[in-house]
This record gives sequence, C-alpha cells and structure tokens, in this order.
Amino acid sequence: MGTRFSRIFPYLLVIITLAIHIFVSIAPANSLVNWFTIDDAYYYFKEAQHVSEGLGFTFDGINSASGFHPLWMFICIPVFALARFNLLLPLRILVIIAGILNAASGVLLFTTFRKVLAVAPAALLSFFWVISPLVQPVISHNGMEAGINAFATILFISLLVRYEMQTKSVKESKENWKSLAGLGAAAVLVLFSRLDNIFLVVAAGMWLVYRQGEKRYPFILALLLSAASVFVSFMLRIGFREAYIQYLPSIYWMLVLSILLKMVVFALGGLFDLHPGQAFWKLGLRVVLAATTAGGLLGAVMLGIYSLGVFDRFPRTVILIDWGITLAGVLLITGLYRWLESREAVTGQPVSIWKQATYHLNLWRQRGSAFFAPVAATLILYMGWSKLTFGTFSPVSGQIKHWWGTLYTVYGKPVKSLVEFFGYDARLKRGPWSLALSGWTELAEKMQRLHWIRKDETASTVSLLFLALLAAFILLAAFDRQRFRKNIHALALLPLAAGSLLQLFYYNGTGYVNTRDWYWISQMLTILWLAAVFTDLLYHRLLAWKIPAFIPAVVMVIFGAAWLGSYAKDILTLVPPEVVPENETAYLGPIQLLEQATEPGAVIGSTGGGNIAYFIQDRTIVNLDGLMNSTAYFDGMKDGTAAEFLNRMGMDYVFANAYMVTKSEPYDRIFAGRLTQLDTFANATLFRFTCEDCR
Repeated sequence: MGTRFSRIFPYLLVIITLAIHIFVSIAPANSLVNWFTIDDAYYYFKEAQHVSEGLGFTFDGINSASGFHPLWMFICIPVFALARFNLLLPLRILVIIAGILNAASGVLLFTTFRKVLAVAPAALLSFFWVISPLVQPVISHNGMEAGINAFATILFISLLVRYEMQTKSVKESKENWKSLAGLGAAAVLVLFSRLDNIFLVVAAGMWLVYRQGEKRYPFILALLLSAASVFVSFMLRIGFREAYIQYLPSIYWMLVLSILLKMVVFALGGLFDLHPGQAFWKLGLRVVLAATTAGGLLGAVMLGIYSLGVFDRFPRTVILIDWGITLAGVLLITGLYRWLESREAVTGQPVSIWKQATYHLNLWRQRGSAFFAPVAATLILYMGWSKLTFGTFSPVSGQIKHWWGTLYTVYGKPVKSLVEFFGYDARLKRGPWSLALSGWTELAEKMQRLHWIRKDETASTVSLLFLALLAAFILLAAFDRQRFRKNIHALALLPLAAGSLLQLFYYNGTGYVNTRDWYWISQMLTILWLAAVFTDLLYHRLLAWKIPAFIPAVVMVIFGAAWLGSYAKDILTLVPPEVVPENETAYLGPIQLLEQATEPGAVIGSTGGGNIAYFIQDRTIVNLDGLMNSTAYFDGMKDGTAAEFLNRMGMDYVFANAYMVTKSEPYDRIFAGRLTQLDTFANATLFRFTCEDCR
C-alpha cells in the first residue's frame, strides 16, 4: 500500500459513503423514516421549521424552547424551510448532509492517521468508522447532532495533530500565534456542535499551553486526578444515588477548590517539572509533600466554608480519602511520566517558587490567550443571547436531566457504583465505552449460538476477550515503546482522552440521568485512536517478524469487506428499497389515529412527541418532559405550578404512557385528579386534561 493507494483511498471512502446515503435518501417514505430512529431528532426538526416560518425558537409555537445544540440547529433551519412544501423533503436532504459529514470525517481520519501511522492501519480504521454497524447507527442514523459533532471533533484533533507536527520547538513565531488562534476558531466549532465539548476544548488548550518538553502530561493527568478524586471520595464515603445527591452542593464546592488548589500547589511544588532521570525516592518525597500540602489546604478551606453555613452537609473524612487518592494518583502519574518521557527530550526548568509561578503564568498569558480568546468570546456571546432569548444561560434540557436525578422517575437513576461512574454499562452495547465492548459482545453471542459457551457465560467471555486484547496492547507497547510513545504524542491522544473523561465525570458525578448514545462521540473517538495505535503496533510487529507485507494488508481488506457486507445487510433491513402500497404511509398510522380522536386546533401534551409534532396536522403538540419547552414550564414543574401553566396555554389532551403520567414523578403531581382516560392506541393512552382548581 503506497502513495497511489493513499491518493485513491479517500475517493473510495467518499463514493461508498455517499452511495449508501443516496440510497437511503430516495427510499420510499415508510422506509425513509426508519433512518431517523430517535424521537428527539424531531425536536430539532419541528423547532427549525418554526424558526424558518418566523415563529422564533419554539417547539409548540407557544413557548420558547432552548433544548438544542446551536450548530446542528443552524444547519437544520434552512433545510426545514422546505417542510412547507413537503414534510419528507427535508428528511431526504438531511440524509445527504449526514452522508457528506460522514464522508468528510472518514477522509479527515485517514489523512490524520496517515501522517503518523502506516497506510494499512490508517485505511482500516477510517473505513471502519464510516461503514461500521457499531458506529453509524449513533453517528448518522438518528438525525441528531452526532454527525456534525463527530466531524467537528475529528477536524479539531486533525488540526491539533498538524500543529503538533509543525511545531518542533518551544520557540514562538508569528505563524504559531496564527495557528493557535486558528485552533481556537476550530474549538468554537467543536463547542457549538455540542456544548459539553467544553471539556475537550479545555484539555486541548492545556495541551497547547504546555508542550512536550514542558511536562504537559503531568499537568493534564493532574487535572483529571483532581476532578476524579473528589467524586470518588464522596462516593466511597457517602454511597450513591439518593445519599450522594444530598451532598451535591458541598461536592461542587470541593470540586472547584480541588482543581484550583491542587493545580497551583503541584505547579509551585515542581510536580509538572519532574526530571525522568531523578532518583525515584526524591520524586516520591516531593510528591508526598505536594499532595499533603494540597490536601491540607483543601480540607482547611472546605471546613471553613462549611462553618460559615454555605452548605449544610459535609463529611470530614472525605478530606482524608481525597488525600489518599491524590497521593496514590500522583505517584502513578509520576511513574507513568518516567516511562513515557524520553530523557533526552527533557529541558531544564526554573526551580524557585517565584520563577515557577512566573513561568507558568507567562505560558497561560501568551499561548493560552491566543487559543482561549475566541472560545471565551463566542461562549459569552452565546450565553448572553440565550439568557435574553430563553431566560437561561444554558439549555434547559440539561438542567432538567440534573433535576430528574433527584426524583423517582422513569427516566433513570444516577450511577450506583464506581464502575458505572467510570462509564461501564452492564448492557455492554450501550454506554460511553460500548465501541470497545460491543464487538466482543456480538462475538460472544455467536459463540453461545454455536454452543461453544453457555448463555450465562457471555459476560465473562466478553471480559476475558477484552482483557486478552488489553494484555496484547500492553505487550506490543512494551516491545516497541518508542513507536508507542511517538504515536500517542503525535496523534494528540491525551487531550482527546482527557476531554472524554472529564465529560464523563461531569455527567456521572453530578446526578445527571438519561444520558444517550450520541453523547459519547469523544469516547468513541478515543477508542478509535487507541485502536489505531494498537493496529499500527501490531502491523509493524508482524513486519518485524518477516511476515510478507501483503498478508496483513489482505487480512485488513477481508475485515473491511466483512464490515461493509454487514452494514449493507443492516441498511437493507432498516431501509427496504420497496414497500407494498398499503404500507407506504404506515408511519403515519398512530398520528392519524390521534387526529381522528381529537378535534382540529386541539392542544395535546406528550412526554416526548417529536415525531407526532412534526407530522400531525392542525394540532399543537406540547412537550411535557420539558426538554423542548420553556424555563417557565421547568420552574412550574419544580414549584408545583406546572398544571396551571399548561391550563393557561389551553392544553386539552395528554397523549402518553399511562404509567408515566400517573405514577412517576413529576407527572403524578402535575396531573393528579386532572386526567380522564378516553382511549388507548399506538401503545399510548389519550386523556382529557382538565384543571378546575387552576387559577
């Protein structure tokens, strides 16, 4: 696989990807809607339609709604202006846009990997991304912001890799300043594709402020440790779910103080300037002193704030647990740094506390300002606009999902164990790290069908397969440490992984519930990056064993063909090219039943309702879960006045799962004594809503 293949392969990626999406875009109506597997996507579609019609940012045409990420909404608005002519036309165009984003992501992946890895691994991993049945249902099929998020993130990391390769020394130049500002602009694109990408942007900014010879690894790893230690300390001391949620105010305070105090103490204590050649006992002594100083300061400040009554619950033993975790973590970081960093790359650094402080502050002032200035400016503008438009600085949907964590609700519960906190999902095919586990799960299920293993051995088999792969990765890295070190440096793996972990800590450590598959794009890309490093190490190890180069190349072609065949089969099942005439509009069946059961002009509440709102005629659908509703409605749900709010807007009916609206919070309080059952169809119940006690 040489230069000619490298020129041809991106065109192959584009042709295959666009061919699949064009096939879907021209499918019969009842097949086309199968592509949009997530009801939440229609939240975007309906609101974009309303914006294009001049009604503003509203889902129901009555209340403002901020539950969206800006960049995808910006793309949807002109597309759904066409909905006034035909409701299916925007969906067909959106499939093509998803194909363009997917193809562009694949090409960027190949060109980025090709700069660092051999051609064969670069081609294999980029091809896997654009056609894998493990990836595409999350990235392209659901109509959510995942496609633009993946493209923006891959573009950003690609630019980060290019900048890293161009910057071979710490000497500044005008060209470097321009590149940093350009990376800041790309970070804005990432941020507005999904607002929780702020964690990736922060990690990447630290990566840029501190270069390889300036100990960026200890700095970023210490940030991760400072955040994780607080969450884990409270979980070990308090427990999970209801018990944990009660301590969130003190957790937030300790989290902020932990990051600030520990990072400052570690910087002044020289932990970001460790020389790999220094005696380990001297490093250990410095680590103990720094961790103890940071832990003592953090504990003293937290106890002081607690005594002032800022929060009403704070378990003092958390201070000791946090200190122990911090001490162990910094020792681990020190050992990892000594293993990763080459001794010849180390440069001398100032040693006095004053010089250390001046040095770090100058780096942040110079390099940090060039990168973070465009990010901070656009974020402040967005938050100001959001406050003026919706009455809140951030999307109300995220606030509601944090609130759900405090209720007894069907939407889920906060994490219940440490393994869940770090992203493990017992369902294996779901969750942040599912891309690393789901393939092994399918293999174990095939082994079970072949009677090689029993059904109750599936989970343990997945664990063994994954551990075997991990052991192989460690061995390959140990055999070729120089290549491993070069690859993770050059591919900017650390900021990508750190950003994905910080995002994970944010969701799982703050009581957030009902996370969805499309949240975890940075985690999927982290796994892809690790797979790229592993595949490249394996490829070169096979060549070192004198195996002919064409053999691993043929194996990779076989894998690619198998993935393509599997994905093509899935597409034909999901989007059949032919539909019998009587099923051409079957997707409208439940909606037509709802139209028959209600009068024109009716206002109907639904706990979801995205798909219904988009296709229903002459009725108004109000989103009851609040994810695509106003801050006023959210306030009403919290203070018990939601029924009055719904009554004032003239709501006539509720169409939802009966158990959800009568037995689970917060709906049982909102609708108590106010619903009269009328009919049941399409797996939901239609109620008449009346509120005689409403003012």
